[in-house]
Amino acid sequence: MSEHGNAALLERLFDAFARRDGEVVAGLLGEDVVWTVPGDAPVAGEHRGRRPVVRFLGRTTRLTEGTYRSELRYALGGGDRAVAVYRATGRRPDGRTLDIDQILLCRVEDGQLVEVAAVPTDQAAFEAFWA
Repeated sequence: MSEHGNAALLERLFDAFARRDGEVVAGLLGEDVVWTVPGDAPVAGEHRGRRPVVRFLGRTTRLTEGTYRSELRYALGGGDRAVAVYRATGRRPDGRTLDIDQILLCRVEDGQLVEVAAVPTDQAAFEAFWA
């Protein structure tokens, strides 16, 4: 996808998440990472620290009975920044479905993600799905 190290970091993150490899995911996150999700949905908010972020990511899997997927479309990197555009899909037990593009805006230090802002391209669909 890209030759920049920060883009490759995001590629590894998405690959590990797809494989449900929490250990690899955790290793790509800085100890004090801050992962921010906008809105009022139960998954929204500011998740601070490696373990809380891994728990948050695991929650997306639990809330969808394992159907939540993040398919990386592309990743870009430069300096201490990285950006991922991905397709998020899933199904809730009550039948609600999600199929939207989302963006991760990231800051990288020493080969780990230290700040991540998740940006749904359709906030209303995101909120309705996770509500």
